[in-house]
Amino acid sequence: MSGTNPVFLVRKAKKSSGQKDAVLWCSDDFEAANATLDYLLIKSGAKLKDYFKAVATNFPVVNELPPEGELSLTFCDYYQLAKDNMTWTQIPGVTLPSSEAAAAARQHIVDGVDTETGEVLEDHTENFGNESNSPAQATAPAPELTVVATMPLRHRVLAQYIGEGEYLYHVDASQKKEILRLEMDTDNSYVQNLLLAAENVEAFKKAIEHDIH
Repeated sequence: MSGTNPVFLVRKAKKSSGQKDAVLWCSDDFEAANATLDYLLIKSGAKLKDYFKAVATNFPVVNELPPEGELSLTFCDYYQLAKDNMTWTQIPGVTLPSSEAAAAARQHIVDGVDTETGEVLEDHTENFGNESNSPAQATAPAPELTVVATMPLRHRVLAQYIGEGEYLYHVDASQKKEILRLEMDTDNSYVQNLLLAAENVEAFKKAIEHDIH
């Protein structure tokens, strides 16, 4: 994480989706934090179309704060935004989880196994939203996604180029291969001129992802 002030993001779920609101915080700029939030949502099996765009809020000082850089789908079970849509307040009538009980539960769960009962706990995160119970799909690995905001400038430019008008927050393995192929394709004058401009125009080098798009 960088040395910037922490940013706290929330993506409100659309009522028709039946999903829970998602929050994430990290010590990074908005673009990188937003990309991380989207990446973790996609990895969990959720669909971004079921959520409104992420917004930054005031940083809540509460015991139920999720770990830095981790997606939380339960934070909004206990807290809601005030009328200013910036300040988090406890939901009236909701009992907060016991910090001691939560800590005790974590202590006897090691590598997904309850050391007190011997029960192997399933990881529901990877199969979130999986409609099928077939063994082949249940064991299918999650796609390897790379956050575009963390990539070198040349690759970030090419990521938006292959997006064909759609802003890309992440790229998968096949898209990364296409980016590398384009970077090495010296016969493609349009792409090479695009990369040359990106590297030599100071304003472009400092542009955020949406400006590159």
